[in-house]
Amino acid sequence: MDPGETESRHVRPARNTGLMDVGWADLVHDLTIDLGVLELGQFVIVEHCAQLDPNPYVQAAPERGGGWYCEVVSETYLPARVWPIDEWYLIAAGWTPPADPRDNWSRTAGSPDHVARLLADGLRHGRVCPDWQQVMWRTARFPRPPDEGQNEDPPPGPPPGQPGVQSGCGRHGTRLVVSARSVVSPAVAAGR
Repeated sequence: MDPGETESRHVRPARNTGLMDVGWADLVHDLTIDLGVLELGQFVIVEHCAQLDPNPYVQAAPERGGGWYCEVVSETYLPARVWPIDEWYLIAAGWTPPADPRDNWSRTAGSPDHVARLLADGLRHGRVCPDWQQVMWRTARFPRPPDEGQNEDPPPGPPPGQPGVQSGCGRHGTRLVVSARSVVSPAVAAGR
């Protein structure tokens, strides 16, 4: 586990309900619980385990002053030729397209329940990830440079040279490494 990955990881167990919407609803419920305990300086990354580098992902972090900043991975980090993206869905759902090539799709939300629904739908419909059983998430705390001590404000982002984040993914135990830039965007890292 990387120094910044301090909280938890979840992989949804397989269920034989045959009702895809029930699976996604359960996922939103469980994610809402985890989001409800996140503090400023922490974030969540939700991935569809597709054996890619990076996997399709969405992420969110609490903002200073309340609310949440949310992102869906853009084509800069995961091109549509590698994994589909439904830009029309994202626009219709209120996501803002990337203004800069380094940005992801973004939007804000108010409550953990709203964030969980946005992230699940952003992954399911925006990045066209139909199988909720292949979704996992982890929460973590942004790393602090050693000389900053235990100040109350989170740092502006991962320290320079911070290695990528490693995570287990899916039932196959595949390991992937994703660069800190593509997993935690500067806007999420800043806690906006």
